[in-house]
Formats: sequence, C-alpha cells, structure tokens
Amino acid sequence: MHHLFDMNGPGPRCNKVEWSGGERELATNSDEDRSIWDLRLRRHGVVFYSHPGHHGFPWAVAESVANLAIRKAISRLAFTFHKRLLAVALRPLVRRLDAVCDFDQWQRAAANQDPAHVWKHANGLSDHQVWTCYRIATKQLNLYHAGRPADNSCRALSACHGCKETPAHIFWDCPKARACWGQLITHWTGEKAGRPWGERRFVGSVNRHAPEIPSKQRLRIYHMLPEDLEAGVAVWKRLWFIMSSICLTHLWNERNDAVFRGVQSKPLHSAARFWALGIRHLTALAKREHRGPATAVAGAIMHTCIDLFILEPRDGPISLGDSHDKLPVPELLSWLRSFQTSLA
Repeated sequence: MHHLFDMNGPGPRCNKVEWSGGERELATNSDEDRSIWDLRLRRHGVVFYSHPGHHGFPWAVAESVANLAIRKAISRLAFTFHKRLLAVALRPLVRRLDAVCDFDQWQRAAANQDPAHVWKHANGLSDHQVWTCYRIATKQLNLYHAGRPADNSCRALSACHGCKETPAHIFWDCPKARACWGQLITHWTGEKAGRPWGERRFVGSVNRHAPEIPSKQRLRIYHMLPEDLEAGVAVWKRLWFIMSSICLTHLWNERNDAVFRGVQSKPLHSAARFWALGIRHLTALAKREHRGPATAVAGAIMHTCIDLFILEPRDGPISLGDSHDKLPVPELLSWLRSFQTSLA
C-alpha cells in the first residue's frame, strides 16, 4: 500500500489544509517515482511521502487482518524474523554445549536449568550475580589471562598449583569452593554434612535448584512457622537459590582477585566472607520486603527463616551418599536446541 499525502487547497492561495491520499505501486526508478511529487512540492510547499518499500520496512500483513490486530501481527512477524537470525547465531553455542556436556559432568549439571531459571531473580539478585550465573550455565566465562598459556593452573591457592583451572575446579573442586558450599549445605540442611556430599546436593549446588529439605529441618521450620509452613518452605527454598547464586558469584570474584591482583585467601576465610556477604544480602532483602505493604508478610517470614538459617547445626556429621544414576539431559541445552532448530 502506497500513501502519498500533499497539502492542497482550492486555489493557489489557500487558507486551510486539506489532506488527500493516493495509492500506487512504488516505481523501480525512485527518481521517476518522485518527479510528480517534487512538482507538487514546488507548487504547494509540503508533501508527505510514505511507502514501506521506500523506507525499508520489511513486514506487511494481509488485507484481511483487522485494524486493531495489525500492530500485534507486525510484531509477530518481527519476532519471527529475528528469531531466524538468532537461530543461526545459536548454532555454534548449542554445538559447543552439546559436546562439553557429553564428557563434563559438572557442565552437564550446570546446564540443567531452563532459561526462566537462568534469568530468575525475583528482585533478589543483582545484575552482576544474574550475569555470572548465566555465563556459568552457558559456559561463557572467560578464563583467559596473560599467564594462562604458560601455566593454566588454578591461582586461588598455592595448593592448587598443577590443577587445571576449569569451571568445575573453580566452583566445586577447589578447597575454597568446598568450604563455601559446605557452609551453605550445613546451615541449609541443619546437619553437618560429611563426605562424600552426594550427587543430589552436587547438582543442586551447581544449577541452584533447592534439594529436598531434610525432615528434621522441615520440622524446625514448622515450629518457627506453625501456621505458615508452606510459605516457610517456599522461602527456605528461595534462600537456597539466592545463597547458591551468591556463592557462585563470590567464587568467581575470588578467582579474578587471585588472577589479576594476586590476592589469595585460605578456604575458611573465603567461606567466612561468603557467609557474611550472603547473610547481609538476605537481611537487606528481608528488610526491604518487610517495609512494603504488599510484601510485608513475605518479609516477616524471611526474617524468621534467616534467624533459623544462621543457627549452628547441633546434629553430628551425616553421610549424604552418592547416587550413580545418570544425570538428566540438561534443560538449558534441550531448550536451546529446540529453539535453534524450530525456524532454522
């Protein structure tokens, strides 16, 4: 559809504005197409010229589409167009993730989350924390530094010299990571975790899905919140999501401090900093929610859960046992593969 508008009047000197529109196909020769309207421009002063082909607008809808639905239909066309472009760009990422997840158990566990979970924050995480967790899930963290070609060992601890620096080492195998996760698992379960930690907690730590709450800890939550057990359990699982996100970000920041600033710290000191940072973050979040009328109850429940969360467990060490079941197909990889191939 080609709309050409000119300001025209009944005589050579008009004292009003009249709008008239014409329809015709866009000429292949733009100079020829404009010649008539250039003449009108010289005569009457103003010409409004509009055509989708002239302005490079790539989408058009059928005449049968109602006027109220045109905007939605064009938006859908734009989404489909850019989705096709994104499918091409995603192909290398999907192939790389697919290859890595076949032999790297840690990355397979990290990718076991859908996009909604990867980007989930519920106003409880900073942009940097969300960004770091996203990069971990898609294996897009940049481990390169000037000394890496000569020595790719972990720089976080002297004891890690000779251990290749990989995401699995940074976020799980390193003694710093073990100390931080041990602190979180111990307080969240209410039980002093013994070794081995077990695959369920391993996967929950990596992909931030809360493990099953032990029956003793669930009973403690019930004693603290007898009338809001369901809400208390939901907040308790939220504590795991937030604290595990903070733990991953903390370990990445500590790695960067060791690589680029030469700062090293003992595992217990690193765990203490992580714990202080996490509790301060949770407390600030609970205060903010408690002040809002719509979230006051949720904030009060979070305050109660934090009070239980910081208590030192009294139970003796337990063995969490290892499961030899194969990890499920990573949700993120399955979603990306389906998205990439849907319109490829």
